[in-house]
Amino acid sequence: MTRLQTKCIFYAVLMYCLFCFSNQTFAQTQLIKASGVVTGKDGNIPLAGATVKQIGGQSAKTLTDVNGTFEMMVPLKSKLQITMVGYKPTTVEVLSTETMHIVMDSTTELLNDVVVIGYTEQKKELLTGAVSVVDVKQSMKELPLNSAADLLTGRVAGVHVNTQPGRPGTQNSLSIRTGSSFNSQPVLYVIDGMIRDAGTFQTLAPNEIESISVLKDAASAAIYGVRSDGGVIVVTTSRGHYGTPSINYNFNYAADFATSKVPLTNLYQSGLLSNLMYENLNRIDPRISATPPQGTAWSEDELEWAKALPNQGYDALDAVWNTPFIMNHGITVSGGQNKIKYFAAANYYDQGGFLSSTDYKKWNVRLNVTADITPNLQLYTGLAMSNAYTASAPIEGTDATYTKLRASFNNMPIYSDEGDRYLTSGWAYGNPSAEANGLIGYQHNNSVDPQANISLTYKTPWVEGLSFKASYMADWASSHYKEYDAHATFWFPIFQGKIIIS
Repeated sequence: MTRLQTKCIFYAVLMYCLFCFSNQTFAQTQLIKASGVVTGKDGNIPLAGATVKQIGGQSAKTLTDVNGTFEMMVPLKSKLQITMVGYKPTTVEVLSTETMHIVMDSTTELLNDVVVIGYTEQKKELLTGAVSVVDVKQSMKELPLNSAADLLTGRVAGVHVNTQPGRPGTQNSLSIRTGSSFNSQPVLYVIDGMIRDAGTFQTLAPNEIESISVLKDAASAAIYGVRSDGGVIVVTTSRGHYGTPSINYNFNYAADFATSKVPLTNLYQSGLLSNLMYENLNRIDPRISATPPQGTAWSEDELEWAKALPNQGYDALDAVWNTPFIMNHGITVSGGQNKIKYFAAANYYDQGGFLSSTDYKKWNVRLNVTADITPNLQLYTGLAMSNAYTASAPIEGTDATYTKLRASFNNMPIYSDEGDRYLTSGWAYGNPSAEANGLIGYQHNNSVDPQANISLTYKTPWVEGLSFKASYMADWASSHYKEYDAHATFWFPIFQGKIIIS
């Protein structure tokens, strides 16, 4: 076979493959008319206004008419999703041009869920107020959660979670419907039927919570009176279950990163801006010299020195900035028999800080026991304790360590060349890096909060739904604060036989 014949055969095979591939591609993208009828579960009631949307591709979309029918052009073997309020989403595949009969299941079974409202419980189908319920178990499966506020973040409409500074142990604040109204009242927290403060809610561990209901309007929160003007968050801790004991353990480990660091001017740029400032002042008032006797303006030699520095100066914040880690352990035990059920939980949370002098640790333990004394009389006992430990530098507030690190001058090194001495420029700030590393002292705060909750509920046998409940709660708080201010020794750097004081 000659070379020419070989080439001809090769090109013939290549053209045939290209032709087949183009036909296959054309067949896959060929549009057909998809039609169908959407009805309820009984198959007789057409559903008008249902949304029919193609999944992927061109994402074609249409609505069913009064007869529940629809028509749309979609590729063969594409998938359609049908959605409608009150019905579960349904997905079908277009296999031909024949009319499809699509039956949607209603979500009425969700209306049978029990919701905690005020001092009682109701089914969703009987609610008329604005109430949202958080699925605690599902939320814990989706993301690692470290606090009760995390259960509400991005999950409940109208609930605003205001993020606080990133110092370990700082809790986020909650508000309800403040973004669309003039409501400035604080949120009312009700935990196991007792009114508590925001701090108690924040110390709850997610694994000890059974349900959270958010009462947003006056109709649903009226039972609490004027205190509920800012909305109500009702929390019920887990009660356990009858049957074989179950043990659950969860652990999550995460790293904390700053979303961004604001870029600052380097030492050379600071010198140029300083000179420019004095030049502008000199134009406004000729009596102001561009080179005052204090030496604030930079000479050419000083600018060249700054320009030649490694990394264009020194960054005090970057020298002590850490990547902290967050660790959370949680274990629960629940079970019960012979009319007694129990729930026990323990949780340990450890959050490091971006600065080594900051730290936060929290321990939670809980034991809930429910006993059916008689068919109509129930006794509940709940014991809980939280222990929080916070560490920080000895000076906080407006002179916080982070602020001083950000505002520190970048013309002075932080450590000596050997790395064993902290240097200073002689200013009042000293060396904030030493403060961030705990050299000049610390603040330690250790708080313990044990509590006990006992309630007795009697269900009247002669009136269905009527019950009487007596509750008693005891809460103790203990806090131990320790502050230590150390005397630190700083050193002035010497370059070329001269002490550099800025």
